[in-house]
Amino acid sequence: MNFPSAPVLVLSVQQLGALPISDLMDLLANIGNRLNFKKENKMTTKGKVLVLVSSGHGLPLKDGKVYNGAGYYLNELTVPVRALMKEGYEITFANPKGNTPQMDLHSAVADFFGGDEAKLQDYLKFRDTLTGLKNPTRISDVIASGLDQYDAVSSLAAMAR
Repeated sequence: MNFPSAPVLVLSVQQLGALPISDLMDLLANIGNRLNFKKENKMTTKGKVLVLVSSGHGLPLKDGKVYNGAGYYLNELTVPVRALMKEGYEITFANPKGNTPQMDLHSAVADFFGGDEAKLQDYLKFRDTLTGLKNPTRISDVIASGLDQYDAVSSLAAMAR
């Protein structure tokens, strides 16, 4: 199906596991019912983007242990968020618990920024300026306040449960 004028919600299999199924079902059910889909080329302002991140601070392993280093990848979160902000979009971060999401320990390396250590440091500093990332809104509160205020939903960096 082709929905050219609708905001895009793309979730990978791993990202689906990042949200409790009840929150995910509520979010998906309400998107279709509440979003005000604006026609392309008719927007006079840039708008708002809802960025979903994980509440998890660990990844369960098969042997029953938990890998505590799992979280969002720095480049997967900060590169698109910075680009959206530069284009004039307001970003709202949300997760199921409203707690500060954890960055994956293995993502803060220059390799993910073209091998450029200065670029890595720049994005770490940028991440530290994102007050909404430090204090994300609970998904249930986002839904209660109305999803029609958002022009797009992103879950690029949601992974750990």
